[in-house]
Parts: sequence; C-alpha cells; structure tokens
Amino acid sequence: MSLSQTLTLYYPLAGVYKDDSSIECNDKGALFVTAHVHCNINELLNLPKFQQFHKLGTSSKFHEDGPFQVFVQFNTFSCGGVAIFTCFSHMVIDMTTISVFLKCWAAISRGSQDDQSPGHPYPRYESLVLFPPKDSVPLGFSVVVKGSLLKDGRSIRKRFVFSAPAISDLKVKGSSKRVPDPTSVEVVSSFIWKHAMAAAKVVKGFQQPSVIFHAADLRRRMVPPLPEYSAGNIGSPIVAEYDKIDDLEVKFGRLVKILRLAKEKNKDEFVPKLLSSAGFDMLIKFLEDWGEKCSNKDLNTYQFSSWCKIGLNEVDFGWGKPIWTSLVGGTEVESMYKNFVVLVDGSDGGIEAWLILEQKEMAVLENEGEFLAYASPNPGIIISLKKFKST
Repeated sequence: MSLSQTLTLYYPLAGVYKDDSSIECNDKGALFVTAHVHCNINELLNLPKFQQFHKLGTSSKFHEDGPFQVFVQFNTFSCGGVAIFTCFSHMVIDMTTISVFLKCWAAISRGSQDDQSPGHPYPRYESLVLFPPKDSVPLGFSVVVKGSLLKDGRSIRKRFVFSAPAISDLKVKGSSKRVPDPTSVEVVSSFIWKHAMAAAKVVKGFQQPSVIFHAADLRRRMVPPLPEYSAGNIGSPIVAEYDKIDDLEVKFGRLVKILRLAKEKNKDEFVPKLLSSAGFDMLIKFLEDWGEKCSNKDLNTYQFSSWCKIGLNEVDFGWGKPIWTSLVGGTEVESMYKNFVVLVDGSDGGIEAWLILEQKEMAVLENEGEFLAYASPNPGIIISLKKFKST
C-alpha cells in the first residue's frame, strides 16, 4: 500500500517504457515480489559472497516481466532480518531522486504520509521548467548517450572499502597549494584512477592517456541550488583528462588537482551554458564528442558515479536505518559496464568503492601493495552489525 501511495507522488515511475525518449504514464505501477531466505542475515554479511546476492533480486527479472520503471523484491530472513532489493529505470530519474523516493516510501510506511519535513518531502518537478520536454530529439540520441557512457565487454566487479582514517591520510597526501582541502570523493576517485591507470599500464605494457567522467548532481551546482527532492535526471558531467604519457609515475596530488579544476570548470562554464536556451544542443554535442573519445582504443576512459551523501543510509521503514547499503550481483559482469566505479557511503565516515574492470587489470590492482594499504578488499559487515544490535 505504501509503495503505491509513493508511486502516485512520483507518477512517471508508475508508467511504462515506451521508447528511448518517452514514458507512457498509464499507472501500470511497479513490480513487487516477496521472498524468504532460509538463513540468518549475518551469514551473508560476515563475509559477503556476491555470487549469492542475485537471489535477493536481479535486474534480469526487471526486464523479463515487462517494461516497469520500478522493481522491488522484499526478502525476509530466518532471524527476522530484512533485505530490500530495488531496481529503477534510469530513463527519468537519477540516484538523488531514487534516494528521496526511498525515503518518501519509508516515511509513508511509518505512517508519516502527511509529514512535509525534510525527511519526507513531496517531489517537485522544477526540471520540467528548466529543461522543457522536447517535441522531438535527434535521431539516434539514445545511441549517442549509451555509446558515450557505456562500454561492452566481460569484466570483474569487486568491492573495496576505504576507512575514515585511510581517507584522512589520502586527503593529506593529495592536498596542495591549489587544493588545500580535497574532499573524500575527490581523493578516493583520484586514488582509484591512479591505480587503475597503473594496472592498465602493466597489462598493456605502456602508459595511455586517460579520461574520467564523473556524474555530478546538477542540483547542488546551480545558483541558487535546487532542493534534493527536485525529481528527475538532473545531472551534469565532469570530465578530467590526464595526458602526460611520458611521466614515469602518475602523481596522486596532480590527479586530485586535475579533478578539482574539472569540477570548477563544470560549475563556472558548463552549467551556465547547460541552463541556457542552447543547453540541449550543447549537451548533444558534448556527448557526441565524449562518445568519440571513448571509441579511441588508445585512450583509457573511466566512469565514476558517487552515491555518497545522498541519504541512502537514512532510509527507515520503521525498524531502524539499514546496516548496509550496496550494489547487488555476482563478481562477473558482462555487457554495458566496464571501467566503471560506484562510490557509496560506508560505515563510520568511510567510503565503499565498487569497481568494474577488465579481468586482467583487476588481478593486477587487487595485488598492488600501495592500493591495498588504503583499500580493504571486501571486508565483512560484522562491526556494523554489532553496532546495530547494541542500539
């Protein structure tokens, strides 16, 4: 009941996929299934084995059972624990809207449907004013978007955790006169970028120029900023390039500086143009240029998406905040994603990084001493579980 109430507020999600540029708002609703897992939840958390996690929910069912925008699998465990799997179409919403949707659903589930507080805001659709719907889009627009952001191929997905002390140390090492106060996401992204490039160099035998694409929340970068409950796909691309192929060693501090400069350029130059009357045409041109870059086999490209500080760990359905928020799926990934990194809030101020890399490059990375000095490979969730039990 609470999910259907939430869908009435986020009405585009109750419709179905029509084509690459439109959703048919026909109130079809969401796909919702329940499942019981015959074990205790801590058996999965003590040493996460991601090959088993697909039983908690898989995106394949999302596509098999119809053109839904939302799929939820509600899993209960023998111990009384709960795991909620969610899968959303990226057609009309981004991760910020997904997080607010989940918080809204949770608030309604707790009986707070009349609450207009920041913890349960109704969605607003200012993006329809800022970016009016187009009567038509360029032929092949979806191909441009997908081709510019995604790569085909068989890859390996691994989870690494950066603790709060490790991030603090990286901030010190990555700071400079130009960037005296690097953020957690900046240093973790730059550190991963540095070592991913190094792993690719070992596999290929030579240093390649490299580019990273960081998806940024446009809401925060506008003046004045939009509230987080402004629903839609309201993102802005940050592109940072490293072309010093003659360097014997890629300097970590230099990458932090390059990323910061790219963020500033995005805010000062790209965002104002994006919000202008010519914004859509400029975005198409950008994606075409980016797609051309990605097709260059002599260029190492990486996609980053930060889910940090968007409130996923604040979703409370009435039985407490989640012990853990993560991606789901096995260790092997085929199609769509390669050289892809997702950053998620970890426990106690840390960051979890989910890396999808080519198998040989991942094998180099997960055996590299300096990388492992800061990134713990797939640690258990035991500490978080004990903390949860004591509250």
